[in-house]
Amino acid sequence: ALERRFREAVGRSPYDEIRRQKAQQACRLLQDPEQTVSSVVRAVGMKRRQDLTAAMRKYVGQTPAAYQKNALRAQTMPLSSPD
Repeated sequence: ALERRFREAVGRSPYDEIRRQKAQQACRLLQDPEQTVSSVVRAVGMKRRQDLTAAMRKYVGQTPAAYQKNALRAQTMPLSSPD
């Protein structure tokens, strides 16, 4: 009954919501160039790198390594000046 109510309210199962939140937390952590994917896996409470990769592919559309590479590239891009 609780899981059904949760699904009706949120639109996904509790398990899916937890995985989605862990993927979001991983995205925040991966914006730090000091973080490795392995350290992020542990920090978000996952046991295996493959679990984080699957969650991020599903909810973010990228692997953790690709997300970090793109996020770090975006941080170092110079802002264009208005002409």
